[in-house]
Amino acid sequence: ELAGLTTQKYIADGGKIFYSMTFQDSSESFPFDLSSIQTFLPVESLGQQDALTFVLSANVIPSNLSSGYPQLQSSITLGYVRTYIPNPNASIEIYDISSSVINGNIAFMDQQKSLFFIGLPLHSLNGISGSVQALFEKVFIDEFGLSP
Repeated sequence: ELAGLTTQKYIADGGKIFYSMTFQDSSESFPFDLSSIQTFLPVESLGQQDALTFVLSANVIPSNLSSGYPQLQSSITLGYVRTYIPNPNASIEIYDISSSVINGNIAFMDQQKSLFFIGLPLHSLNGISGSVQALFEKVFIDEFGLSP
């Protein structure tokens, strides 16, 4: 709930947000459900209700190959991986994950280009030299309109 309140206020005040994170499965100490994630991310539903505990290797490919986003590749084992169904009225699909155990959307941006979300930790996606830096430049300069 706190993420929903602070995210919406920050964006309404002109802020830009880049989220890179995974969500564990729901537990007593970490309650997680679709309605809670929808308070701060423009998703219609989850691709997998339960996250995959680990994915050995994966490619992260631009959803639209002409978008200018760089391809990313995992460099270490990924944990708590799940895909997302972005809300088509509120977001733009950016990346799909492709592996032997999971396929689907993993990253999206809101229509206003104020919020970018990728459901993986970026430090684990540097399997192609310079690709994470290229992603930052694409999002922060081209999409968010911020100066380098």
